[in-house]
Amino acid sequence: MTLPHAALRVLVIDDHPVFRVGLAASLRALFAGAEVQEAVDVASGLARWRAGVFDLVSLDLSLPDGGGFGLLRQARVEGLKGHVLIVSMHDDAAYRERARAEGAAGYVTKSAPIDVLCGCARRCLSGDEAFVLAQPAAPLGSEELAQGTLERAMSLTPTERRVLKLVGRRLTSREVAMALNVSVRTVENHRASICRKLDLRGPHRLLELALSLSQSGALGEEG
Repeated sequence: MTLPHAALRVLVIDDHPVFRVGLAASLRALFAGAEVQEAVDVASGLARWRAGVFDLVSLDLSLPDGGGFGLLRQARVEGLKGHVLIVSMHDDAAYRERARAEGAAGYVTKSAPIDVLCGCARRCLSGDEAFVLAQPAAPLGSEELAQGTLERAMSLTPTERRVLKLVGRRLTSREVAMALNVSVRTVENHRASICRKLDLRGPHRLLELALSLSQSGALGEEG
């Protein structure tokens, strides 16, 4: 459904060009006549935000020159107006609750269907909260744990296998990062590499596999 919002101003801050352009196009289609601007990092995002009032700001958390939470705090310090919808790759409840605490109007993962993303944007603009909760993952049954996947899991690098073990303990990316003494972005890169190597698609497949491997003891004990 297209909404007539000729005076609406939207800012999309995301460093991933395909996702950013696609989301901006979807919001232009949803809010007919709206002005939708784009920014690729913290510096350009703040510059555009300071230059004009925006009704809605879609904000990624992982930006090349800093974090989205830092950008959001700076915007609040400066009194920049606008409903903020966090759109992130992080599917952790801790990030979602932090977004709420930092004053965001909503939180949704990038893996969500575009209609869900647009629905969250619409709810934020209406003054409602739009914190989309992830569905809890349950372990795969042993019959679903294909031998080929198990063999590929054994071919992961030692660091990737350790990340997989920690994910199987239901640790968030931030908790995994603390356990390994690395950055959250490094953990997310490892998670993405594991999903690519094991051909895992969907927001919860990595957790499902990690839980199943943890139950089966295939990855050994976490030291």
